[in-house]
Amino acid sequence: MTVMALTRGYDRAQYPVPLFEASTMATNDPPGSQWAFDLRTFASDRFRVGDVDGIPVVHGTVAGGDVFCALIFRVGFADETFATSGITHLIEHLALFGLDDPDVHANGQTQDYLTIFHFQGPLSAASRFLTNVASALRSLPMIRLDHEKEVLRTEWQGRAGHPALHQALERYGVRGPGLANAGEIGLHTIGDDDVRSWAARYFTRNNAIAVLTADALPDDLSIDLPRGDLRPIGPRTFAASELPGFFIGSQSGVLLDAEVPRSTAASFVAGIIQRILFRRLRTEQGISYHVAAEYAPIDADSARISITADVRPEHRDELVAGILQALSDLRGGVIDDADIEAERSRRLHAYDSDVSPGELVGMAVTAIQGRRLATIDELKQELRAVSRDDLIAASVQFWSGLLAQLPIEPPAEFGLTQTLQSSLESAYGEVHRLRNGSGEVLFVSPTGVSMEHRDGRLIAARYEETVGLLKYPDGGRRLVTADGFLVSIEPAVIPTFTTSHLATLDASIPSDRHIALPERAADQIPRLPAARRVPETVSGYGVWGDVTAIVLAIATAALIAIGSTFDRDSPWQALPAFTGLNVVVFVFRSRRVRLFWKALTARTEERRARRR
Repeated sequence: MTVMALTRGYDRAQYPVPLFEASTMATNDPPGSQWAFDLRTFASDRFRVGDVDGIPVVHGTVAGGDVFCALIFRVGFADETFATSGITHLIEHLALFGLDDPDVHANGQTQDYLTIFHFQGPLSAASRFLTNVASALRSLPMIRLDHEKEVLRTEWQGRAGHPALHQALERYGVRGPGLANAGEIGLHTIGDDDVRSWAARYFTRNNAIAVLTADALPDDLSIDLPRGDLRPIGPRTFAASELPGFFIGSQSGVLLDAEVPRSTAASFVAGIIQRILFRRLRTEQGISYHVAAEYAPIDADSARISITADVRPEHRDELVAGILQALSDLRGGVIDDADIEAERSRRLHAYDSDVSPGELVGMAVTAIQGRRLATIDELKQELRAVSRDDLIAASVQFWSGLLAQLPIEPPAEFGLTQTLQSSLESAYGEVHRLRNGSGEVLFVSPTGVSMEHRDGRLIAARYEETVGLLKYPDGGRRLVTADGFLVSIEPAVIPTFTTSHLATLDASIPSDRHIALPERAADQIPRLPAARRVPETVSGYGVWGDVTAIVLAIATAALIAIGSTFDRDSPWQALPAFTGLNVVVFVFRSRRVRLFWKALTARTEERRARRR
């Protein structure tokens, strides 16, 4: 089933260790706005933390001529709802309007829980960029609202259908990180007031942190934003409940991921997986070109490990079995000591290299996610302490939360459960059969609707669990559930689904979940199939068919009239009536006339449906 691009039922090493004791940042902001620790007291020989207009700025000197800067906010598409999806990305675009410069690199990113404005160029230009972004966020150019919506819709076309979006949908549904796959559908109804309210809530000084690759902060640097609260990352709800699991997705590769506790061991094991899979799948077997395993923190306590690999059709079986076997080996402790020490050495060396913009951004993100920062010595100590048992335990945790998007079904011995592609509920309620030849049946009850497909799958949408009601002007409706299932209702092919049913449906779902969509082209509106439509002529047999029917009707009426003129005592009196009766019986028993009557009834039914 799909919500926008994909459907259910169809067809980012970071800084993961314990840190120093927390202290409350002294501010005059209301409760809930303080950070978990005073970032400005953190000491490091690699970078410093300054303060500009109440916003922490992580800064330090890096190699290279250009300066990099970023303004990071703790808000992303995972904070939205289905009906407001796209609003954060829209604000990002509005804030950047007019700040583009062909001589420098400036851009923005809206991620699941972060929005990042970044720039690379001369120091004076970087300082202006941060100042101008903050100024734009205080007074967004609403005159550009409709233009930027169109830009976003075009941008969405370029990423719709990406396997990572399908993965998020299957794991989370259309809530939290799964809203990445909602197609930014909320752009249809988001207005000026919605944008201003969202910006005032999330794009504030207490919900921001900045990065600048400079030894000292410029005296004229200003990042003036209104006060607000630091917005914590809430708990995530999962649509995929039986894990480890799989679903059939991209046919050109695999994507496996899992949420794991955030730790040095989990980050370490991602590096081990990368080494093993690259050696086996690319170097030894030569069946994959791009093989990668990545570790990316989600919040203060959780992270995600992701595995990706491409494959040609003839090697799908080998690739799937090879990856699953490698993960099984890891859980069983089959890890080469050489791999462990090589990965440890690589990571320790990275801490001794020059400071990079990526390291500063990583520190800033860690802080705004609510996790205390660690010094390089603390990070090295944690890394040296990682043992084989720690890696095995992290591998087990990864496997227990695994969701695999595969091109084929995996071998049964690995014990993966296929994710649900239909609802567990039973169908009940008023029955409405679709007249489009699909064999589908719509059930309507006081608590929700469900659609039973010809193959027996049932997709149910309870009103209380519906996160979005998509409404077309022609009466078409789409009910989207939190788990990512979709029930489509097209009154044009359901003659028994009346305007009264439609009104009841709309009233059963809170209005803030309604999304009015633009009018569809005529060829996009489902219609009754040609075989069930009334042909050009009334009888369905061309002009001569119509003429025959009319002649028969006139003849019958004439015979009956003639019979009534005979003398009552005449034996001929009954003949015309008898003959007329036989003609009538003959006419109505003929297949042609029966088809004519059926066609006429169908036309009447279609006219009624159109009026609805």
